[in-house]
Amino acid sequence: MGALMESTYQSVCPHGRLLDSVTCAKCTLEQAFDLTAKCPVIQQDNDVRGTNSAASSENDSMHKENNSIVLCAGEVPSTVQSAAVNPAVIPVSQSSGTRQSLLLRLFESKVFDMRIAIQYLFSSKEPGVLTYLGILFPHLCVDCSILIVFSKNAFAEEDVDFYLPQLVSLYINEREIAEVLHPYFLHSHIVSVSMLRCRKSVEFSLKTAWLLDAFGVESLRGCKRRTHGLKLKNLILSEQIRPKCQASEKMLRTNLTIVPAFAVSDKKGHYRSRSDATADHSRVLKRENSVSSLRSLYSHSGDLSTGRAFDNGCCCHKASEEAVTVLNESVRDCVCNAPRLMPEAEFVKCLTAIGYRLRTICNREDRSSRLAAELAMLNLNLPARVWLPIYSEFPHHIVRIPPNAGVVLNSKDKAPYLLYVEAVEVSEKSSPFPLAQKSDSLSQVSVESTTSADSKDLGVVITANEVRRRLTESLSAPNKQLKSFEISVLRPHRNNKSCFQHSNEDPSASVLSEPWIEKAKRIRENSPYGNLPGWRLLPVMVKTGDDLRQELLAYQIMCQLQEIWNLERVPLRLRLYKTLVISRDAGMIEPVVNAVSLHQVPKTIEVMDVYIKRSLTADGKKNCTVLDHFLSEFGEFNSEEFLTAQNNFIRSCAAYCLMCYLLQVKDRHNGNILLDAEGHIIHIDFGYILSSSPKNLGFECSPFKLTDEIIEVMGGPQSEMFNYFKILMLQGLIAARKHHERILTIVEIMLSGSQLPCFRGGGTVIRDLRARFHVNCTDEKLHALIDDMVETSRRSITTRLYDNFQYFTNGIL
Repeated sequence: MGALMESTYQSVCPHGRLLDSVTCAKCTLEQAFDLTAKCPVIQQDNDVRGTNSAASSENDSMHKENNSIVLCAGEVPSTVQSAAVNPAVIPVSQSSGTRQSLLLRLFESKVFDMRIAIQYLFSSKEPGVLTYLGILFPHLCVDCSILIVFSKNAFAEEDVDFYLPQLVSLYINEREIAEVLHPYFLHSHIVSVSMLRCRKSVEFSLKTAWLLDAFGVESLRGCKRRTHGLKLKNLILSEQIRPKCQASEKMLRTNLTIVPAFAVSDKKGHYRSRSDATADHSRVLKRENSVSSLRSLYSHSGDLSTGRAFDNGCCCHKASEEAVTVLNESVRDCVCNAPRLMPEAEFVKCLTAIGYRLRTICNREDRSSRLAAELAMLNLNLPARVWLPIYSEFPHHIVRIPPNAGVVLNSKDKAPYLLYVEAVEVSEKSSPFPLAQKSDSLSQVSVESTTSADSKDLGVVITANEVRRRLTESLSAPNKQLKSFEISVLRPHRNNKSCFQHSNEDPSASVLSEPWIEKAKRIRENSPYGNLPGWRLLPVMVKTGDDLRQELLAYQIMCQLQEIWNLERVPLRLRLYKTLVISRDAGMIEPVVNAVSLHQVPKTIEVMDVYIKRSLTADGKKNCTVLDHFLSEFGEFNSEEFLTAQNNFIRSCAAYCLMCYLLQVKDRHNGNILLDAEGHIIHIDFGYILSSSPKNLGFECSPFKLTDEIIEVMGGPQSEMFNYFKILMLQGLIAARKHHERILTIVEIMLSGSQLPCFRGGGTVIRDLRARFHVNCTDEKLHALIDDMVETSRRSITTRLYDNFQYFTNGIL
């Protein structure tokens, strides 16, 4: 290809590139901004030096020949399809030349990052700016060894993915911007260098499709100007966007006739998903020996009773047990055209479907029994090449879900549930998924491996078909039959010696409060996959009936606040937990481990030390406060452990008070405030922010929740630590004010065309949010403002009334 390119070049670009009918991208940008004739400073720059006539002639040649643009940021030349608007025909006024020249210098500077790019993408309506960003976006995530971008600092994939909700929102609501973003999602300007995001990443494809669905592209079906979002979603889910197959037809035919290297046992039993499915699949492939036979391999997709619900029929990996247990094996690309998105999409669909079904059951015990049965059925289809998309930072495959480790969380109207997933790290998500190293432990299914998370040597063995039959019957049976199934099959095999029994009042309390290290160790010891290298236990909370788009927005803002405070060296601390939006009313949330809510803090404790001698009742017990919890967990007032925990409490409390004030977070009852094992306070559940509130009553009027019980942990309102708390709030607000545009940009983009409840106030949302940063106030006025907000929150009667309301209606103390 290099020889072909060299034979094409006949002239020299002002930036040192050989050109003929191919145009240098920087010359094109100079024409777009009309810089060379209007800004002598730019002409002297070594990186942007050139003449207007040379660029104009080259653009004329490009326009006539309809040839390609050569990007001139690296030494490896690459030919790309011309997809941008011809900048030579973009009129630029004389008065705007200097401003645009400075804008290009900003884009070429080291400070230019994804945050600035998304801001200009949203706010700028000038064709030259959109042209620049339109060419830049498709090249953000190419291989670093052949990096071809205009900016001197390339954007990392994670930086772009952080703003994916904003990109999707802009794609749906702004057609001009959609034309700029469409190449980034689908079409490549670099034919032989970079893979497209949707072609390259299954996870990016699914997250994009889920966000498109969550932002309501289906409702825009009748609007011709805005149907491009629906078309993009359908195109992604149609499996038409795939990496270009590198294998030959001969290699495909060879893979289709693979014979398994291990023999199938004559014993009745269940070899888990890989053993049953691959053996059966290989026999079918050998018999049919055609691509059409692949269709039968995933005809049962999503059907949990088959044991192959997440099998896409891929036959590109070795079928031998020895091969699939080697996790560091080199990754193979799929060449058999098996569906890429189907397994993961069906797995996530099954998890959300469980939540919908649990909502139809009112009784708490029946919900728990139903969840165990659902997870046991799901477990029959594992291991599989599926993963938890909320943990995208490392590739992994799910091998098992302990059914009895799951728990339905407290909720009056909905049924969010928490489960723990056994996963094994792999080199890539397309790697072969692992089997347990001992086939004997999987040749037949004991209740331990499918339904129990606590015991291993039970001496009870039943066939896989019998397990499927009984689980299927139980899932379709009335509640009484479901309860009898739980008694006869699941309950006898639970470990009676477990130290963490579920509370009758709140089953999730003991599960969430169990130390994470102990939980992972206990489950690994009893797992048939615990001896595999790279084994990990991953928690996930599945929520249905809740719109998690607001949770995702709050997560983005919290990330920005924490980054700002780290940048300004303000010792405030927010606990960031990831949120995944699947649809308008479903999603996943990363649970906070080693934490307990203020509601779940024991309400009575026995008087066991001399530091707790207040308000004793007749039976020798007392009402437990947060301070009592600290004394019980961390020791004496002046001990090093207590002082460390107190400092963590103050730093995190100041951070969340500021965050709650800026975002106007409501529904702050004690069930939504956690304490972790190190003393940090953590707020969760941001379903009511900005202009929304429970029942739209706006009852909670205080800037943030700050009760006497919380101040007591700091040492009281006259203590030095309480003054330190207010100083931290002042420093945090000053730092946030300095970088307030970061947060305003995120909110303003989501406000455009969004139907989120938090934007019910319309344009006043942005105006009020900007006002809460107090950009025109002096530091002295901010100091007085902090003191006033603290006193207002301390004495707020609405906070006390709302806590009482939650106690009488939901039992939350």
